[in-house]
This record gives sequence, structure tokens and C-alpha cells, in this order.
Amino acid sequence: MFWPSRTAARVGPDPLLPWRVRAFALGAGLALAGFATERRWLVHAAIAVLAVALGLRFASRWAARSRSPDAEDAGSGGEGTPSA
Repeated sequence: MFWPSRTAARVGPDPLLPWRVRAFALGAGLALAGFATERRWLVHAAIAVLAVALGLRFASRWAARSRSPDAEDAGSGGEGTPSA
């Protein structure tokens, strides 16, 4: 069986997780209200909110990579460069 290691990808707690959950809940609520009332603008607003939530997912990944210790070493001149 294939068991990918996720420990390297997680540096710490995700600071944007509460905002992603809020955006998903708001988008789901807008979508359900739009479906129930048959108002297209509510459905379109729900799609926009869910797109923002998806963007927050990638933003949190980008922020985690910039905080990782490997990202700091990447700009120091490479592995073979001795530090003074």
C-alpha cells in the first residue's frame, strides 16, 4: 500500500484554517439559499465565496513553504557553500 508522508509538508498549525472553514460555510449557505429561492445571483455569489476559500487553501500552502526551514537555506548559496 502507498502511504505518503505528510510530515514534511506540515510545518505547524495552519493559521488560515478558521478563515477557510468560515468561507466554506458561507459559500455552502449561499448556495443552498440560492438553490431554494432559485436566485442565480446567490448561486454566483456562493461560487465566488468558494473560489476565495480555494484560494486561501493555496495561500496557506505558500505561506507554509515560506516559513519552512528549507526555504531559508535555499537562498544561502547552496549545500556545498561553507558558512563562515
